[in-house]
Amino acid sequence: MSACELDEDRHKFVLLAKRMRDPHEGVTIKDRTFNFRFYRMCFVGEEAVDWFLREALAKDREEAVLLGKQLLEFDLIHHVADRHIFKDEYLYYRFREDDSVNDKVKYVGPSVASLQSSCGIGHSGWVLKKGLIFWNKRYMILKTDELQLYYYNTDLDSTPRAIIDLSEPSTILKEVEGVKKGYYSFQISNSTESFLFAVERSKEHDAWMDAFISAGVPLTEAPKDSEIEASTSIFDFSALDVRGNNVNLSDYRGKVCIILNVASK
Repeated sequence: MSACELDEDRHKFVLLAKRMRDPHEGVTIKDRTFNFRFYRMCFVGEEAVDWFLREALAKDREEAVLLGKQLLEFDLIHHVADRHIFKDEYLYYRFREDDSVNDKVKYVGPSVASLQSSCGIGHSGWVLKKGLIFWNKRYMILKTDELQLYYYNTDLDSTPRAIIDLSEPSTILKEVEGVKKGYYSFQISNSTESFLFAVERSKEHDAWMDAFISAGVPLTEAPKDSEIEASTSIFDFSALDVRGNNVNLSDYRGKVCIILNVASK
């Protein structure tokens, strides 16, 4: 079932959330503390499970947990620190409606959950993103109807770490060899910057490429062997710098260049 077909189900869970927030018959929502930290207007996961059973909304605790997970997936609730999915444990959760003004300013969104339950998702999943020095694990979502690429620290985050605008001229390299050994890499470039990503499986790499192409993002193939053989000097090539930006070696024409092989397959 696509996200766009979930509107009716989401409406049911919106009504469920409203029922849970009822000050007289809903779950207990109050300010709490844990490890000397203060958490406002939250409820406990295992108490919500008790409430689902008491209200005959689930036949057992396992089914009740599924209800909680759906509330989280529809972005109606979230863990107070965005570190856990819904669990039948003594963990604090908060309704989005009960987030403070400061939280709403801090977590400008969109959250992973809100995107995943919306229309126009081309693909999503875990990737490695190249930083200045290290590769960092990120959760990435391609929103095809907006031509926006969101990436997050985790798949539970309330706000993206960054948003890449794909509506301006961009180039996707289907495979950038030698970037990360044992991984399948691709690069996204626009007029101002470049981003390098890597995935462990070729199937996942192809899924990302298909999603980008379906969204209308231009695809540029890596040079073919015949093109490489026809080159007469190093100045016919380009390379990636440490930040992942494409650099034309012709920029170094007339200067002393040292070519060093630092990694081999």
